[in-house]
Amino acid sequence: MDARTRALTRNMLEDAGELEGLGSEGDDGVFIVAPWYLDKLPWNMKKYVLSCRMDYPYPTIRISDHLDVRGLENMVKKLNPEVTLVYHPGGNRPYKFSEYLNSIGIDSISIDQIGNVLSNEFT
Repeated sequence: MDARTRALTRNMLEDAGELEGLGSEGDDGVFIVAPWYLDKLPWNMKKYVLSCRMDYPYPTIRISDHLDVRGLENMVKKLNPEVTLVYHPGGNRPYKFSEYLNSIGIDSISIDQIGNVLSNEFT
């Protein structure tokens, strides 16, 4: 790993310890770098991108950092915020999820409702 990636990993993982099993630092080793550094590695080194995006010129190991509805619901319950602002994705899904949260007792508002709430407060 480069120094910044190693520092980020250690800060995100409690008691990460030494990161092992990534091979040597020679040409046959494994390196973890940000995607924009892949073209700076030796041309003969195999390169992969860990992402859900498919627009990189390298083979992709697909992951997702998105939660499904139940995962989002559980996250909001665990965080227990005063109010939840739902803003993603587009369309009517933020409104529907916000309404669902409200129906189970979690104060929520969707991004498209903000103008309506402000208008009602000043009239």
